[in-house]
Amino acid sequence: MKRTLSVLTLLLALVFLPTCGNKADPHQTGATTVAETTATVITPPEKHPQDDPNIDASLAYELRTAYRDFCIEKSHSNYYTKENFDLNDVYVRSYYGTYSGCPVVWMVWTDLLVTQAERSVSVGGYILHFTTGSKIYIYHNRHFYTIEEAYNAQLITGEDVYQIGLKVSFRGVVDTAEPIAP
Repeated sequence: MKRTLSVLTLLLALVFLPTCGNKADPHQTGATTVAETTATVITPPEKHPQDDPNIDASLAYELRTAYRDFCIEKSHSNYYTKENFDLNDVYVRSYYGTYSGCPVVWMVWTDLLVTQAERSVSVGGYILHFTTGSKIYIYHNRHFYTIEEAYNAQLITGEDVYQIGLKVSFRGVVDTAEPIAP
């Protein structure tokens, strides 16, 4: 009885196994062959050569595409579109880490001119000093916010502002002693 079941199992395997996973080939007649299976490997996009070395390639790509859209929206011009805006013109100059779940970055668009004048920003009870007109952005849900906007929208905390300031403010962080309420 066991031998009969083994022979029957083998015959069923020979009949059904060759057709498992095969898709019908309209050009094939008669014989069916076992299809080779290959796994699809999804690789993250390559980083821009000037992206901060400390940022993940997938996050850098997401930031670059979102920043391209942001620049197109802010350009107030019909000249820039997704079709003629080269992603190679955008990169993550500096990645400062993630605060309250939001990446903090300095983005660069090579076509955008910025001033090299010092400026100060008062936010969350702290004063941060910058050497350029370029802004540090907080990224949340495919949108870019300045530090002030992110703080006022409660995307980051006063402690986040302080910690970010330690990394981005060229003169250090000045505590105003009276926190500004969001």
